[in-house]
Amino acid sequence: MLYSDAAANTPFTGKALNTLEDGSTYKGSYVQGLMDGRGDLQLTSGDRYLGTFRKGELHGRGVYTYQDGRRYDGSFEDGRKHGPGTYTYPDGSRYRGSFKDDRFHGQGVYLFADGSRYEGEFRAGLFAGRGVLSYADGNKYVGSFKDDLPDGQGTLTAADGSVYKGSFKGGRRNGKGRITYPGGRTVQGQFANDRLTQ
Repeated sequence: MLYSDAAANTPFTGKALNTLEDGSTYKGSYVQGLMDGRGDLQLTSGDRYLGTFRKGELHGRGVYTYQDGRRYDGSFEDGRKHGPGTYTYPDGSRYRGSFKDDRFHGQGVYLFADGSRYEGEFRAGLFAGRGVLSYADGNKYVGSFKDDLPDGQGTLTAADGSVYKGSFKGGRRNGKGRITYPGGRTVQGQFANDRLTQ
């Protein structure tokens, strides 16, 4: 929707406080009737965006606060989270890294509320590719991920010091692998759903 200068009957350029058609309010810069430059947009949902706009879209650096307590501080492109940013949840969990089309994508770090931590690659919002997942209970996995779970080749070091190196599928030890225990004893063979089968 274009914001017009009523007196001149032309698209407005300058700074203004305006109530939009949907009831949201915007305070900031306009260029040719569109939000452009720095501004403060308060939506009827209770969400708020404070940052830069381009041609009516969130674009550039800004902070988007959701009414439920979630918060994004980072880069936008054409109305979507895109580029470097930090996304924080009400429970304290947090993602810091790269975004693409509103999703975690590229390199990033996800900190869980329980103290667990993932650092590595993301694709379309999920752990995917190479990464390191350090669990709050002391276990640590280094290797390949798919759909948020260990999948492919990796190494799982347990809190008791035992180390499994081998194949994973769907978050479980599946396929060929070897366990080395703290005393030096090793067991190797085929695993299925975390159990040694042969």
